[in-house]
Amino acid sequence: GGRVTAPPTRALLFSLFLSLATSSLFSWQLPSSLVYREGNTIHRFHILGEGGGYRIHLESEGSGSKVSQIYTTDALLRTLRWELDSPGEGTRILCERVGDSLRLKGLYKGEKIEKEMEIDSRSWNQLFHLGLMPFVLSGERETVFWSVGINGPGAMKAGKVKATKRSREKILSLGESVQTLRVEMSLTGLLSLFWKGDYWYSLSDGLFLRYGKRSGKEGSGAMELIERR
Repeated sequence: GGRVTAPPTRALLFSLFLSLATSSLFSWQLPSSLVYREGNTIHRFHILGEGGGYRIHLESEGSGSKVSQIYTTDALLRTLRWELDSPGEGTRILCERVGDSLRLKGLYKGEKIEKEMEIDSRSWNQLFHLGLMPFVLSGERETVFWSVGINGPGAMKAGKVKATKRSREKILSLGESVQTLRVEMSLTGLLSLFWKGDYWYSLSDGLFLRYGKRSGKEGSGAMELIERR
């Protein structure tokens, strides 16, 4: 009596169903293009699905300077690799996650830099404007992730950032009244005294709409969405 095995087609169909179910579960409806204004600076995000994750190119232009950043993320928008190119400041760096550490190398303000920063198993979320979409749409109240500072005392150092859901608020975005979730971002521990920020995300799709002052008036945010495609 030979064993009866399931026909391979059934196993194949099941694995196909599983991959489809998980991919739809973890795909965020990211537009292909997003534009934000921050003072005199315009930030343009170009988003491409790539290798099961995303490749997000951010071009920031204003006051005569141009900065380019490329973020490679997984399907959950967690950063795997980050490139920063700021010719006006003499900065060109590449940072990659390897296990539970971040390897950073290149030029920072004209000085050669190469370092390895120990982190832990938590997410590295260098682009948390967009990278927090999964958190916003989840049932979690708070999350802690790693990010590398670009300016000030924390520049080129990995630090932990805490995001806490605070309140549901209606704001004006692109001329429409939108139901949002206000998320408070802060550095962890004693460093929380130095920086806290409010970020507003659309409740329907988790999209980042505004950063800055708590005011319902359009144009009052320090950084806000002005175009999506």
